[in-house]
Amino acid sequence: MAVLAELTGRAELVKAKVLSPEQDQIAEDAGTPIGEHIEAFVEYQRQKRTGKKRIDAYDSKLRESPAVCGFSRLSTISIESWLNRDLS
Repeated sequence: MAVLAELTGRAELVKAKVLSPEQDQIAEDAGTPIGEHIEAFVEYQRQKRTGKKRIDAYDSKLRESPAVCGFSRLSTISIESWLNRDLS
């Protein structure tokens, strides 16, 4: 029920023009695991017929960065968390 209440509340904010549809989509995407965003981007590149070497490079670097920095979702990315990360 909490999920339904959150979605209903966001829909009401969009309807009242407190939140734009784009902002609502950003809020939705922020909770998606970064890996899913990367997979979608890599698939988009395949659909565009980007070269395999370039796709592999994108995939490798995009997966490396969140792993090294400890980010699992877009909502966990902040300058503070990056600056305060454990470098040991």
